[in-house]
Amino acid sequence: MSAVTQSPPAVRELRYAADLTLADVDALEAFLTSQTDDVRRAHGFGNGVYCTVVSFQHALFLLCRELRDVFECDDGSRSALRAKFRLWNQLCGIAGPWADTIGYDSARWRRADGYDAVGETGSVRYRRKRLW
Repeated sequence: MSAVTQSPPAVRELRYAADLTLADVDALEAFLTSQTDDVRRAHGFGNGVYCTVVSFQHALFLLCRELRDVFECDDGSRSALRAKFRLWNQLCGIAGPWADTIGYDSARWRRADGYDAVGETGSVRYRRKRLW
């Protein structure tokens, strides 16, 4: 009798900051670092391109570290969700130029539409109220 193996569940699209995981942060940081490492290595120390890439990688590290700090201190509050939303969308903004690159996970590495589904519903009601 052969063992039945199930394929892992399909990766669901990230829509809200509430859907974000540390694995998303780690994977996107690793992807961006791998995309820029070759460029950094190809240019000599002190070269303008080298300095630009090193600066980018440092900013990437700091942004991801701040996002990880939010996860570590997450108390389930709205302010933690707001911080995840803000930082993740910044990270996705700098990752945008690589969106058509092989290996880029466009289902997960996208800007969040809102904090969570509940917040989105409230936001839609608020916008409708303002318009009508």
